[in-house]
Amino acid sequence: MMVWGQSLSELFMKAGVTRWPLFICSVIGLAVVVDRGAYFLRRYCDAERFYQALRGRLNDKGASETLGWLKGLRHPLAEIALTYLRCRAHPARQSILSREATRIVARAERRLGGLAVIARTAPLLGLLGTVMGLVEAFYQIQHASGNVQAQMLAGGIWEALLSTVFGLVVAIPCMIAYHGYEGVTDRLTQRLQATVAILDEFYGCQDKERGCLD
Repeated sequence: MMVWGQSLSELFMKAGVTRWPLFICSVIGLAVVVDRGAYFLRRYCDAERFYQALRGRLNDKGASETLGWLKGLRHPLAEIALTYLRCRAHPARQSILSREATRIVARAERRLGGLAVIARTAPLLGLLGTVMGLVEAFYQIQHASGNVQAQMLAGGIWEALLSTVFGLVVAIPCMIAYHGYEGVTDRLTQRLQATVAILDEFYGCQDKERGCLD
């Protein structure tokens, strides 16, 4: 289409007064997407490999050396396992683990709320810009002293609709990224629970072998 033959800056300047709030939303949204992506990449962990390594070290080297190994790791599963081993004999172990897991998940979800706000607000800003543009276009037509041309009406409408286009362009990637990162944090929660369950099972079996449990 001919309209898309114009440069992005030309289209942007015709997008109405809400173009600048949308631009700010796009910058913030991009920053959050990059920040959370870098966070999850830095703390990526192959869960199954970690579980196998954790069981192997506990069996072969015991809890004290496993603690040293976990301290050198930089991912959430190691953090929850480290907390478990440190507070295994504590009477409030479950509360401590729950608090630590909540802290880990909250850290992973940081700034995702802002991304959701942008994803929901950008289309509304675009729609607001479109409505304001249409109001302006019809106002000019009303004061055109009867000399109304189709080009005048069509030109005002398509320029007004650019606000909605830019609003959706900002909102759609932010919404996709938000749901993608929410899925990652959901899987993280499940893996934290699995790590605790594996340690419970390991020490439960050990206690049974030692006759500590019936």
